[in-house]
Amino acid sequence: MILKKHSKYIYLTLALSIFISCSKVTDWEKFGIKKEVKNYKENYYDPILKNKKWEKGRKSLFGHNRVSFDKEGNYQLIEYFSEKDKLSGKVIPTREKGRVIEETFYLRNDSVINITKIEYISDTKQGFKVVDPRGNVTTDGKSLTKNNRIVKQKYKMFEGQQDREFLASFEYNEDGNMTSRKLVDANGELSYSYYYEYVDFDYFKNWTKRIDYDSEKKEEPINIVTREYSYY
Repeated sequence: MILKKHSKYIYLTLALSIFISCSKVTDWEKFGIKKEVKNYKENYYDPILKNKKWEKGRKSLFGHNRVSFDKEGNYQLIEYFSEKDKLSGKVIPTREKGRVIEETFYLRNDSVINITKIEYISDTKQGFKVVDPRGNVTTDGKSLTKNNRIVKQKYKMFEGQQDREFLASFEYNEDGNMTSRKLVDANGELSYSYYYEYVDFDYFKNWTKRIDYDSEKKEEPINIVTREYSYY
């Protein structure tokens, strides 16, 4: 089923470009971050219900990451970690005139798994291609932005003899934090939908706890996500 097979792959290779748009806006703003953040660390947990409140349980196998920024607010590195906090992969951007034009995804042994190449068509439209180490294009698509955040992505994934087309849509709240992410295939069939609820914040109003759902009814979450910030 495409939901389980591709959701983490799509997250790693495409979701990185959700925040890439106008160079006049810092990556802090694109990531919905307030104040000068040096880095933040996200950890994912299985949800457990305590006193009618969803809390973090056992640490999840996947999803843990750390994003680092320079003093100008440009993201410099995304690292992915296992549940035991061991490095499993990383993404390093390449910039030209302040804008990210490539994102290289490395495994923990520094071997390249793919490169996302970004083309800026206009202030609200970008093209992107995901290329494997042999130079083969595995994904080709376009993104539409609004308020410096990507709201739609239409792309094709090339899988041997079978190509797959998808349309992803994203929604955000007034603070710039993503509230939903949906993916449908070329036939309009829903591949996945995720909804995000932000419940705790630090002194600077950056979120520190998020609850993730895979249903709009938000009856039972799939993840509890925490963030810890280091400030300049």
